[in-house]
Amino acid sequence: MFKKLLLLLMFVSTGALADYKFVVPQEPGAGTSVWASIIARHLEPYLGEKIVIVHIPGARDIPGFNKFHNELRKDPKTIMVAHGGNAESFLDRKSTR
Repeated sequence: MFKKLLLLLMFVSTGALADYKFVVPQEPGAGTSVWASIIARHLEPYLGEKIVIVHIPGARDIPGFNKFHNELRKDPKTIMVAHGGNAESFLDRKSTR
């Protein structure tokens, strides 16, 4: 019984200890990437958790947005980071479908 309880606690607590993820649809070093790393560095002390920056580059940032929309958006610790122009066109494109 004790082993089952310990196993259950391990599974429940590992989600709470997961790192936050910033999804950046650009190469490392691009403007949005630099901005995301600055924000992450300042947010980590307040969150008490690490923020991992995940770069998903591609033409017009579309692969990163698609990956976030199709696979990652339901994870409450995954955040899409984009500059206004890309985010606006992505949201506009999705709302017309």
